[in-house]
Amino acid sequence: MLFFKKLRINQIWQIWTRRAICAFVLAAAVCCPAQKKKSAAATPKQKPTTAEMTTAASEGDLPMVQALLADGVSVDTKDKDGQTILALACAADHDDVVRVLIAKNADVNAKDKTGATPLMAAAAEARPQILSMLIAKGADVNAATKDGTTALMIAATKGNLYAAQVMVGKNADVNAKSKIGRTALMEAAANGELNVVQLLVSKNADVNVAAKDGATALLDAARRDDLNIGLVLVGKKADVNAKNKEGETALMLYAEQNDATLARALIAQKADLTAKDKKGKNALDRAAAHHAVEASEVLVRAEEKTAPAAATPTTPTPAPAAKK
Repeated sequence: MLFFKKLRINQIWQIWTRRAICAFVLAAAVCCPAQKKKSAAATPKQKPTTAEMTTAASEGDLPMVQALLADGVSVDTKDKDGQTILALACAADHDDVVRVLIAKNADVNAKDKTGATPLMAAAAEARPQILSMLIAKGADVNAATKDGTTALMIAATKGNLYAAQVMVGKNADVNAKSKIGRTALMEAAANGELNVVQLLVSKNADVNVAAKDGATALLDAARRDDLNIGLVLVGKKADVNAKNKEGETALMLYAEQNDATLARALIAQKADLTAKDKKGKNALDRAAAHHAVEASEVLVRAEEKTAPAAATPTTPTPAPAAKK
């Protein structure tokens, strides 16, 4: 009997022990979710970063841009260089992002650390829609960077004819100068952008503006031996005898590259055949040094025509006969 009584007590103990363990496990299961919720509620939501917004704008991630704006990120957020997200979207040609930012009243004239604006970012290659949206919202077509560069100069350099047409149509200054004295016409000529050159001269761009180094649009065209731009500028009465800081003229530069056509055109406009550079070389000297045969022939013939005629010997008048 004693054995069975002890067995019964052990069984009861085991049952109560199991019940206690189950109760503990159940209580833990009930309490843990609450603790997790309490912990989650205590953790503050992570604040969106500037880097997230600038990356989204640069990559054209419209949903992310919209989400970040909804979370309170400024529509005029700037990157480390001072570029706004609008400028970044313009530079990357994301017109859908640009449209949203403009609708949220992004500053279309905000400047980065160099003084560049969103319009300048768009002037290089952006779609027509972006330029139109910026200008319609009041973008300043004559704003300049710290070095004096304008959006029109950028469009001229890149050959963005549409951008140049739009800005000229909105009264962009075609004769604005950078800090070193360069104009949009010079930039177009230096980069071989014939269509932009033609546009600018048709809008009365000054073909004879000289930069601080003496360069003119014609000298820039001559430097790269651009036949078509050279002819356009000569036709617009560009100064054919202007010199750069090295004393070079357009005739010297075209002649040494054996451009006989431009040599003739310049000579027809009274280019100085005797002008010398700082090394004492004239156009014929430079053409000969570069083995520019055709141009040399043109110069030689021109010199022959301008050389003074040799003096014609005169027959001495016979003395009158002496009277007898």
